[in-house]
Amino acid sequence: MLKVSTGFSLVAVGVALAIAVTGCTHHVDESSTSNAAEELRARAPSPFVTQFVGSYSNLGNGELANVELLRNGRYRATYADSHVERGVYASASTSSNGVPTLPLTISLRTNGHSWTLSISSYPLSTTPVAASIDGEQDALTPDDTVGPNESLCDGSGGTWSDDEVDANGLFCKCPARTAYVPSQGGCVR
Repeated sequence: MLKVSTGFSLVAVGVALAIAVTGCTHHVDESSTSNAAEELRARAPSPFVTQFVGSYSNLGNGELANVELLRNGRYRATYADSHVERGVYASASTSSNGVPTLPLTISLRTNGHSWTLSISSYPLSTTPVAASIDGEQDALTPDDTVGPNESLCDGSGGTWSDDEVDANGLFCKCPARTAYVPSQGGCVR
């Protein structure tokens, strides 16, 4: 379970992820998709988005079985029928005075297919998240630790700010040449 400390009391924050698909269906021949997906240019996500890098799985019988956001700006989605989709993602977060904040919308795309992942509050590993893909409702949950985590930050050499986020929207300030990636252990190279 992800725990967020505000310095005053332990706050467990729920999650709301919504996945919506626009455009064509996801069932595209993987052999043609992989070359086209490689042509799409991946960019490393912002430090704010990097805290959500990790794997999210479906808890039920939905169309999407799993989606993994990779640190390099690429994703891998596995559908219930074992079809694998690879592509790139980009994000636009709302901001408060120029500082990124939730809700966060992540656009995922590959050849001829695009959809969005929306994070409206910090995930807890035990809280299912709402997902909608091609009109189907799914419930996803993070497989990894994602979002703010004081213990993980402190334990990996970072400095935790109890009250305010930094200019990147993070509570964790990592040492030079490291990034806050909770799913990979906190402050990592």
